Amino acid sequence: HDLGHHWAGSMTLPRELHVSDNRLIQEPVHEVYEHVTSDHYLEKVTVTTDESLHLEDVIKDQSYVKLVITVKDVKNLSIALAPKTSQPLLLTYDHSLQRFQFTREQVGHPLEGNEPGCYVSRQVAVAPTDDQLTIEFFKDTSSIETFINHQAVMTNTFYAIDQLTDLIISVEGTAVIETLQIGGIR
Repeated sequence: HDLGHHWAGSMTLPRELHVSDNRLIQEPVHEVYEHVTSDHYLEKVTVTTDESLHLEDVIKDQSYVKLVITVKDVKNLSIALAPKTSQPLLLTYDHSLQRFQFTREQVGHPLEGNEPGCYVSRQVAVAPTDDQLTIEFFKDTSSIETFINHQAVMTNTFYAIDQLTDLIISVEGTAVIETLQIGGIR
């Protein structure tokens, strides 16, 4: 804590585990939802290459977001948690590769270690279910835990300099946001 930033380490939510089709499924324990507020709710919003969805001042230090989006006609999907003055934290999906990626490359203080390899991003293979992705994340001051399509979970840290306040959803192609819930965590 040599910067006096008061950041915490990586958050890990308690999880319910079960097996489906020989795969381990991880979901937040249902009690977590008793502590989630629903401050913003949208449904049936179309996003295109030319028109992204930009919601200002909806992301707080402790935020919950659940996005159900149809990606049938999408090449790439980007979910940005953006500050007002600098680069965003990015969650992206490459439909052709069926790859979901977390990137903190341009966000805040760099994280450097002695391990070989990439420190700024992580990726997992995720297939859409009935042409849809369900992306649910819990964001704390310096960590984000993302659940994707009941198939994959990623827990990541980041150390933003500027507060991440805006949510920007953009695509290459056309997508329909079936539902978008944004709230806080008490």
